Amino acid sequence: MRYLLCALLVVPGYSFADEPKKDISREKYEHIIEKQFTGFRIMREEDFVDTYKGHFKDGKSGSLLFGHFDSDENLDFAAYLIGAKRKNAADGKTPLSPNENIYEGAIAICHGDKEGNYVCEKMIDTPHWGQENSEIVHVPRGAHDCIKGGKTENITIPFDSIGRYSESGGSIYVRQPDGKFKKCVNSD
Repeated sequence: MRYLLCALLVVPGYSFADEPKKDISREKYEHIIEKQFTGFRIMREEDFVDTYKGHFKDGKSGSLLFGHFDSDENLDFAAYLIGAKRKNAADGKTPLSPNENIYEGAIAICHGDKEGNYVCEKMIDTPHWGQENSEIVHVPRGAHDCIKGGKTENITIPFDSIGRYSESGGSIYVRQPDGKFKKCVNSD
């Protein structure tokens, strides 16, 4: 008689949800964004400078990320968004010239529940001037260094975060107890 021996390896802080998703349906997440952020969509590779084209890894980097961005066990997602062409300057009053190509933009986090529903929040506003030259990246929970005033400070993040990186540097956006996000510059 043959027996099948199965072993389960338990690693603290690890979840099978941390495994990369093989078949990601962007359409599902685009629909969620369209419902919760009218006039916005998840950015596509053609919205980015050539540096990022062909290098998107949905779920890990580019414009659509998956992780545990809050304290529950439900899988969440984050998205880099682009909206309509701006009609007014940042003050909201001064009209822009019709030939100025400034678009509304944001990074949003959508928190999942056990039933697969999502409630989204805008993490930061980030307007776009032509093609985007930075991407968002999944940053795992744990210890990270922040650069502040020429000094390095080590912080521990209790859950996953979103990093925003370009060729000139990057930052991690860390959720604070009050629900706001603190920018941690970790490369320049």
